[in-house]
Amino acid sequence: QEEASEDIFRLAGSDDIELEDTSVWRTCLARLPWLMVTLFGGFIVSVILKHFHAHLSGGETEAGRRTLVLAAFVPTVLAMGGNTAIQSSTLVVRSIAVGLMRGRSLVRILLKEMSVGAVMGSFCGIVITLWVRFLTGEPAEAAHGVILLPFHMGIIVAIALFLAMTFAAVFGAFVPTVLHKMRIDPAVASGPFVTIATDVFGLVLYFIVTVVLVGMFARF
Repeated sequence: QEEASEDIFRLAGSDDIELEDTSVWRTCLARLPWLMVTLFGGFIVSVILKHFHAHLSGGETEAGRRTLVLAAFVPTVLAMGGNTAIQSSTLVVRSIAVGLMRGRSLVRILLKEMSVGAVMGSFCGIVITLWVRFLTGEPAEAAHGVILLPFHMGIIVAIALFLAMTFAAVFGAFVPTVLHKMRIDPAVASGPFVTIATDVFGLVLYFIVTVVLVGMFARF
């Protein structure tokens, strides 16, 4: 029970010292390190978002402003990726703690999580495509005068969500598994670290998908 409690606190980016009657200052010292990691990750995300907005903007016209609906789905993509990674890492950390990971190969674990992430990402991608189509309603103008149909924007968000969730599922399982094989407590690098890492990579994937697909749509 003591080991389980310790793992839970580490997954949350804290320490089991908080179970004691500690001072406010000591509690802050236990929580701040991982929060600073998250804050630093937020700085990286803000830089990526700045470039994303500059590339996405179609100008001050009404059609140009409609492309900003793609930016409105950034929090959704990041949240889905983060939750997927936490599910994956929590399952692996718990499996390690109870001894279920002995004898299992890393490749087998990652392939399973990749399949799980892909299936969930496909389902959520279909749902979000329909929602984007409903939300936009009219064509939008992206940078360089590229016209995006509502279906185009739905496809962009769906593919980005699919890739983000698939990556997050694999990454969430990869980190604790590798640390365990290196004889490092996997709970240490799970939780906040996995979440912010999937946020950064998820946003990069979203940006890449947007740039590539907008370029493709411009040719047709």
